[in-house]
Amino acid sequence: MAAKPGLVGRDRETTQLAGALTAAAGGDGHLVVATGGTGGRQTALLTTARELAAQRGFAVLAARGSCLGRELPFGLVSRLFVCVRPGGEVQHLPRIAAALGQSDTLAEPGPVTLPELHVLHRALARMAAERPVAIVVDDAQWADQPSLQWLSTLPHRIEHLPVFALGGSVRARGAR
Repeated sequence: MAAKPGLVGRDRETTQLAGALTAAAGGDGHLVVATGGTGGRQTALLTTARELAAQRGFAVLAARGSCLGRELPFGLVSRLFVCVRPGGEVQHLPRIAAALGQSDTLAEPGPVTLPELHVLHRALARMAAERPVAIVVDDAQWADQPSLQWLSTLPHRIEHLPVFALGGSVRARGAR
């Protein structure tokens, strides 16, 4: 698969993403993490992954971490689940919020509870039963703690689901 103009030199990564999407569509969930320095072109790679997933019929849930949103529990996850439903309906977030007993947010500040994580996993599994799901998170280093906790549980939860998850993060200066 040829690289897009913005992804010069990323043919190998694009091919790997396409392979992971194919495997995920077949029920072999995949989680991929792309890290690099500022200007490392992770965003372009994540954009390509979103486009490839959409072309293959995945429901694409995409969000970007924000330093201003770090204080809102499940802020990043809320932005993910506001996205897509077959037919273009936006219904998942209200169902999740209602299940958690919240009207505007997924949780009050404080420790994340297992029931909160379970509700989110059930919502993801229901979506994946309808069609494959791609979760794409850019700037994950800015995600709120509850969202990071949920994302960290994905490898075990998506193992046998048609789910592809891709997170992009900028490495701290000096980190390898």
